Amino acid sequence: MTNKTLSFHNPSELFDPTPYGFCHTVKAPSNGELVYISGQSGGEGKEHTLNEDFRHQVQALLANLAIALKSHDLKFSDVMKITILIVDHNMEKLTIWEKK
Repeated sequence: MTNKTLSFHNPSELFDPTPYGFCHTVKAPSNGELVYISGQSGGEGKEHTLNEDFRHQVQALLANLAIALKSHDLKFSDVMKITILIVDHNMEKLTIWEKK
């Protein structure tokens, strides 16, 4: 597969990730269609403001993921895999994530 077959996309509602060397989403052709979405953090808006409250970060993360999915006419029900990284992981944070 060459870069000419990949479609890179940064939804305008999310911050510009190019200075950090990544793209929010990549669509790759297959027998069907695959869309790869970069790690979304709990940062909000184009300024990528990070609230200190973990519960708030999870809500912002899910809103960011919804924006990335919508930019490809997808929904959460279209997601087949998600990988999470919780900084300073503890059971309270895991419980907050599980409830979302």
